[in-house]
Amino acid sequence: MGHGGCSIPYPLGNALDLVPSGRDHPAFVCDLRGQRPCLIHPRRAQQKRNTGRNDGEQSGPYPPHLKMAPKKSEAPTPPWSDAVLRRPRRRRTQAGGRAEAGKWRKYPKPKEEESAGGTKGSSKKASAAQLRIQKDINELNLPKTCDISFSDPDDLLNFKLVICPDEGFYKSGKFVFSFKVGQGYPHDPPKVKCETMVYHPNIDLEGNVCLNILREDWKPVLTINSIIYGLQYLFLEPNPEDPLNKEAAEVLQNNRRLFEQNVQRSMRGGYIGSTYFERCLK
Repeated sequence: MGHGGCSIPYPLGNALDLVPSGRDHPAFVCDLRGQRPCLIHPRRAQQKRNTGRNDGEQSGPYPPHLKMAPKKSEAPTPPWSDAVLRRPRRRRTQAGGRAEAGKWRKYPKPKEEESAGGTKGSSKKASAAQLRIQKDINELNLPKTCDISFSDPDDLLNFKLVICPDEGFYKSGKFVFSFKVGQGYPHDPPKVKCETMVYHPNIDLEGNVCLNILREDWKPVLTINSIIYGLQYLFLEPNPEDPLNKEAAEVLQNNRRLFEQNVQRSMRGGYIGSTYFERCLK
């Protein structure tokens, strides 16, 4: 090498003697076993390399000041051994104590992961009833006399239906029904009640509705749309053969003119016998 370069005459496993090419520059000798480095004159280092033994010192490539050279049978300690590696720093935990060396802190899971793990939250998996009712609502084909509303847009299992007939005995009336869909839907029919007191053979004074598809004739293939059309048909064609209000059914069978008068009086607001009906005209 040129002037100012360095030569490495010894193997890395034993010692490293970096000798500058200039004759007047000292040589830097470093022992990888942890011995402290020292500076010697290059002529002295060259002399020791040539003679090999001087004044009873051990022969070999080591300079005379390094008397702790390893024997040939001993393997030198590599610089990456466990004794040389630095121990990992201790890390403080969130509680203020000390964690074990070499271990990472444990952080709490994000809220999104906790929600996905089954905790109660908005990301909870939708039930079969919710999926089915969502499908039914999307496929609704309401007649012009019906309207549906949700008090809570996120709750599709509870809603209201308003029917305003444009013909028949109940023309110009406004009747409100409440729907409560259970978790057994569509295997179980929803619970439907009439919130408007009405003089009707198939609707009693407590709001219970006599509709066959809401009872024994219900099938999972039926939808919310099927129920709405069935309720609308009750106002167009009341059925006295299967009544809940027997008095109204008898009047309808025996005197249709009187039945029509009672219906009009009840929708305007008034008494039918001893029962008072609130006004329900739109």
